[in-house]
Amino acid sequence: MHEFTIIENILMTIEDVARKENLTKISKVNLVIGKMRQIVPDVFTYAFSIAGKGTLAQEAVLQIDFVTIEMICSACNKQFQIEEHNYFCPDCGGTKLQLINGKELYIESIVGE
Repeated sequence: MHEFTIIENILMTIEDVARKENLTKISKVNLVIGKMRQIVPDVFTYAFSIAGKGTLAQEAVLQIDFVTIEMICSACNKQFQIEEHNYFCPDCGGTKLQLINGKELYIESIVGE
């Protein structure tokens, strides 16, 4: 389950930010995650609640905004979103694709006091 590893890194970053900003409690964490990361929302939220115990974020609400997978075909330059993990161009059937969006993984904001 790679979710726990990601959560541990996020929590370390949150703790660093909280220390630098003199925060004593984190109430909300907003994340942006690309769908190519294959994060299962329920598992991720559960991992956050477990790993966050004893941290400044132990009572924080986790908000996740998912970014769709977007590609461009090298053969015909068609830009499109990937649906159902079908990695081919809907126009020409090409499979040589370049990723535009979908691998994001970052903390958009942290709300605390």
